[in-house]
Amino acid sequence: MFKKLYTYSLVFLFFMTLLYACSSSSSYRMRSFFFDGVPNPADQLQVVLDSTTILDSLGNATVIVKPDMYVHPPYENRGCNNCHDIQNISKPKLPVPQLCFECHEKPADKFSFLHGPVDAGQCTQCHHPHRSKNDFLLRLVDNDLCLNCHMEAKVLDNPIHEAIGDTNCTQCHNPHGGNDRFVLQKDACFNCHDTAIVDNEFVHGPVAANQCNLCHDNHESQADKLLKFQGDALCLQCHVRADVLTTAAHKTEAAKTTDCTQCHNPHSSESKYLTLTSETP
Repeated sequence: MFKKLYTYSLVFLFFMTLLYACSSSSSYRMRSFFFDGVPNPADQLQVVLDSTTILDSLGNATVIVKPDMYVHPPYENRGCNNCHDIQNISKPKLPVPQLCFECHEKPADKFSFLHGPVDAGQCTQCHHPHRSKNDFLLRLVDNDLCLNCHMEAKVLDNPIHEAIGDTNCTQCHNPHGGNDRFVLQKDACFNCHDTAIVDNEFVHGPVAANQCNLCHDNHESQADKLLKFQGDALCLQCHVRADVLTTAAHKTEAAKTTDCTQCHNPHSSESKYLTLTSETP
């Protein structure tokens, strides 16, 4: 009787050990207990099968769980009363956008021009206040969000948009605001134009400030290079002629009839006076 019980116990222990060893992590713990130098499967190379699954060197697949939703922190932390009237939970404690500005920076403090929905305080027209499948709690992604208001036919009718292809609107336009009426991103021009124009040591003020639109029309112009004005009329929008003519280099008769860009580079130069040749005051 005792012998049979002993035999059954050994068989049971054998199968339990075999079952325990099926797990790579359990097998590692067992083998490393008796032997030195057993490789830890957690340290082995992992192969990515797809965006959600990895396979380690022992053939064990691990599913990476990504969040199904992006959640607004107050909502995720159940801080309903941070945004809602505690006496009437369906009512916000402040009107939008004042409520949003309790935590978020005011776009008007950063930009001279605001995107229409932002200027109207309609934050929730683009963002969901609680949760969304999209980053930044956006209601729609990429250009689908923009084309929810802007007519695609009218966008593509603009010559500057003829070759944009699959370009995301926000590569050129800031969805909240900008320093020109087209709410362009700070470096939008350099998505297409070579940055070599600003590679010199000294950069013309408007260029350094990324204010290309002060001299160039962003979309169309009758003037060459989409300039807003032709010749010195453009330079004299900012520079005062009387002040320019007081400098020694400009007191000659030739200087009075010479276009500014014959001597000065409108973008940048190795000279602090942006001259094309030698540095002359």
